[in-house]
Amino acid sequence: MNISIATINDIPELEKLINKAYRGEASRKGWTSEYGILEGERIGQEPLEDYFGQDHINILKYTDVSGNILGTVYIEFKTPVLYLGMLAVMPDQQAQGIGQSIMRAAENLAKKMIAIEFPSR
Repeated sequence: MNISIATINDIPELEKLINKAYRGEASRKGWTSEYGILEGERIGQEPLEDYFGQDHINILKYTDVSGNILGTVYIEFKTPVLYLGMLAVMPDQQAQGIGQSIMRAAENLAKKMIAIEFPSR
């Protein structure tokens, strides 16, 4: 397991993962599926590029030993709270602890971000 902050170079793989987890036939295997509710892409390259251009937004990625991204979560600092969203795990990799691990990492990052913003807390 390797969890780190995604970079702009990860956009193609993140886009594929998020869309596969939320939309389309493959998403029906997982718990994040919006199949039959919403059509089209869940996210595209342009919004992801916009996220990477903002200092108050981080995207975590969970990679396997080969470097493939299997999970992701979006974290946005909205003073004085944090917003977590776009939690996605490859549908065929769910129920293996990836979501739990990435959420734990997101919580740790959130605590660091709050400590930087509010050092007296």
